[in-house]
Amino acid sequence: MREVQEIESIVGIHGHSLDKKRINASFRQTPDDFQVEEIPSSIKRTDKGRYTYVRVRLKNRDTNRFLMDLASSLHIPVWKISYAGTKDKFAVTAQYFCLDGEYHDLPVLDNVEYLEKFCSENPLRLGDLMGNTFTIRLSSDYDITDSVGDILTEIDRNGGFPNFFGLQRFGSMRPITHIVGKYIVRGDFESAVREYIADPAVDHEEYRLDFLRHNDPERSLREFPPGLVFERMLLKHLADGGRFENSMDIFPRNLSTLFVHAYQSYIFNTALSRRMEMTESMDSVMQGDQIVPVDRYFNAQGDKTFSCDAFNIRKISKLSSDGAVRPVIKIPGFRTEIGDSPMDSILRDIMEKEGIKTSDFRIQGKKYLSSSGSFRIVSAKPVDLSFPGKNVLRFSLGKGIYATSLLREIVV
Repeated sequence: MREVQEIESIVGIHGHSLDKKRINASFRQTPDDFQVEEIPSSIKRTDKGRYTYVRVRLKNRDTNRFLMDLASSLHIPVWKISYAGTKDKFAVTAQYFCLDGEYHDLPVLDNVEYLEKFCSENPLRLGDLMGNTFTIRLSSDYDITDSVGDILTEIDRNGGFPNFFGLQRFGSMRPITHIVGKYIVRGDFESAVREYIADPAVDHEEYRLDFLRHNDPERSLREFPPGLVFERMLLKHLADGGRFENSMDIFPRNLSTLFVHAYQSYIFNTALSRRMEMTESMDSVMQGDQIVPVDRYFNAQGDKTFSCDAFNIRKISKLSSDGAVRPVIKIPGFRTEIGDSPMDSILRDIMEKEGIKTSDFRIQGKKYLSSSGSFRIVSAKPVDLSFPGKNVLRFSLGKGIYATSLLREIVV
């Protein structure tokens, strides 16, 4: 099995925010050790309404797999169900789902508990949440609570922790989603499909490697375990004569777009790793940086940034130190403009080495896979931090900020 550090390197994560020695401990020995609860945005509830909201507790349940199981049990298409954010599988998560329609009876599913059900006239969209609250138990032979607290204090003094996209963004066991995304961006759907089914660099199962040898999707359908739902969907598509160019169309849209987003995440991680070599602290500001205001959870406020220059750098540095603003790194898309700032130069260099251009993110004939680009703050801090028990810490993070990116700064 690959070491965590090796997997991190594959997905563009290099270095830590502190030189301070991390603690020899681990987390997620069981799903109960990693609990996540959404902090929802305001949801206007009504006695009756077009949409049915359910708050669900999932244990060791993949978000996309639950989505498919729920849709199948209700005999509705997957696109009639939405959610605000994807959660880790190996965890206990409490999150909201929104069904387009009125549903009184919900199916009984393994490791699923319905906590609440109500109506609304407003749909739920991806990103419609303030953040998540995490309760995490660290595994150690000793009481490390005070030591963890000391490191968290240092992280706070250093301006926070690097806002990397965590390993789960890329597939913790098979870190290949960004590679699939790269092939999609290049328009090479055949390589994208083959990468998802089997990659000899990360896969050792004979049924995966056999597919690379015999290239017979019908035979592989008989060999792949039933639990590999998405791989089997691709194999059936090919066995039925489907074209590689249409292969991503068979997945739920949120899963298909995840591949392109994972590739963008890899580019961001690589750029952030290089930035960390250039700055003294995680809230440092450089001339030429793009800046965005943030709320108490470090969510970016709005989709517009402003520039840091020689005239305002002192003021912006103070605002960043106070947690009111954060520098951002551009996430490339077909509308991204890359200038001459230090971070833009890094981004341009990465993309040249990857052999891609911003225009490549407009996927021909696949509007739903295309991405116009965005940005992401370079660092964040945990909010409402507490220690409710021995070796247990609780904290909140803004939406899209990974708890694992904080934890990698604390434990080995």
